[in-house]
Amino acid sequence: MSWGNPWLFGFLALIPLILLLHSLRFKRQEVRVTTLFLWERLLQERKATLGISRIVKSLTLLLQILVVSLLTIGLAQPFLSLPATREGDMVLIIDTSASMQAQGPQGTRFALAQAEAYRLIDQLHEKSRMAIIEAGQGPVLRTFFTRDKRRLREIVARMEAGDSIGNLRESVLLALSLLRGQRQDHIVVISDGTETDWQAELPAGVRITPLQVQAGEKNIGITRFAFRQGWGETPRYEMLVTIQNFTPVPVNVPLKVTINRRRLLQEEVSLQGGEVRTLVYPFTRELHGVVEARLLFQDDFPLDNVARTVLTRARSFWVLLISPGNYFLENLLAAHPYA
Repeated sequence: MSWGNPWLFGFLALIPLILLLHSLRFKRQEVRVTTLFLWERLLQERKATLGISRIVKSLTLLLQILVVSLLTIGLAQPFLSLPATREGDMVLIIDTSASMQAQGPQGTRFALAQAEAYRLIDQLHEKSRMAIIEAGQGPVLRTFFTRDKRRLREIVARMEAGDSIGNLRESVLLALSLLRGQRQDHIVVISDGTETDWQAELPAGVRITPLQVQAGEKNIGITRFAFRQGWGETPRYEMLVTIQNFTPVPVNVPLKVTINRRRLLQEEVSLQGGEVRTLVYPFTRELHGVVEARLLFQDDFPLDNVARTVLTRARSFWVLLISPGNYFLENLLAAHPYA
């Protein structure tokens, strides 16, 4: 159950005001009389009708509270979102980015996403159709609108999470272009919630239901790995490694770097919860081949525990300068170590 205008529940504050008004009593005025004989009969008649008056007063109070409650609920515009059971076409977007490979107790995030997709397919209305979009590095339309649930399940079963970043925004734009603009049509996005910019700049009135799958929150990964070659006659390199702790607890992570499967360095890196740490290592010898940085640590997302790059052997080259003489350009070229 959702509400279109939940702020209008503030009108329920009128109920205590109604109770306060009903609790007020008139202040009686004292009057001196010569005898009470004439008032005894009036008091007896009043006691006989007092029970009926209380009932009428209570019913009035209950009716006033009921009217305020119903009016508030009506203005708040309640609605029930059931994207998988109402009639209308559905575009199902499944996130296949690298983060969907995170492993949890019940399987990977992508396996949980597939289970959600199967559930939506099974609950699809008999008059509704479904299209499936794979949200990887770019949107891929896996199937156009169809009512064949068996085919839809086969398509979902053949999908798998990739090693690239996702692009949910482009996938949502593709889904919007497929819909006919009918009120019953809707879009369902199954992802792990790591990408949220797709929800911005959506056209008004579009029915989009995000379904978030969560698994594997323990992750320490390499977010950047690069080499920079220095200037000079002797070969010099600087290796840059950025490691991020995505968990809230401190950890000690062994870092091992190899070149052509031979160890280049190995040390233990300490990270606080949520810390991003950049390490720079200088080298003063010739390096060429496949360089691999690996975190010797078991977490729920092993994909970002390894990073690789290739260093090629530096080669001398010749530059033919045709000029009547340029002091600055000649000195610049002469300073290059491989010129």
